[in-house]
Amino acid sequence: MTEVTVDFADDRFDIRYDREGTSPEALLKLVDDLGYKGRVVILKMTSPDLGLLGDGFPIENVPEILVKPFALAFTRQWPVLMDFGSPGCVTCRKMDAVTYPHPDVEAELETWIRLRIDVTEHPEVAGLFGVNAMPAALALRADGTVLGRKMNFVQPAEFLEWLREMRALD
Repeated sequence: MTEVTVDFADDRFDIRYDREGTSPEALLKLVDDLGYKGRVVILKMTSPDLGLLGDGFPIENVPEILVKPFALAFTRQWPVLMDFGSPGCVTCRKMDAVTYPHPDVEAELETWIRLRIDVTEHPEVAGLFGVNAMPAALALRADGTVLGRKMNFVQPAEFLEWLREMRALD
């Protein structure tokens, strides 16, 4: 059964529905027929649901560590920065000490979803994205599409420029 809730104060309405009985495309057509522009946002997700977000993820069962960050990125329509490293990686620690805490880099990352991946704990995630050297920074769309990669230590100014280029692609 489809339940429609209308909030006139914000000229906004939410449609809650059973995905088994109604497709997102049918709902968007309904919204369009009413004269509105709409988008589908999946608020409660499980790993297989990420396959609905786009063509970025090449597998159906997404590792659990990715579900909440990508759901948040999709809801906010923010890009994702995946930071791959490990505790024993000297250049990873240098990125953590020099590049990431730089005020301009921190300011840019305020509207990104940042996900730190320890490859010793989550080698399956590194394998999923073809990461075989560290540190590695991957910029992705909210649907999991990789926009670009930055490998090894990068000075703050170069990293900031790269982040801005990646945002422009999103």
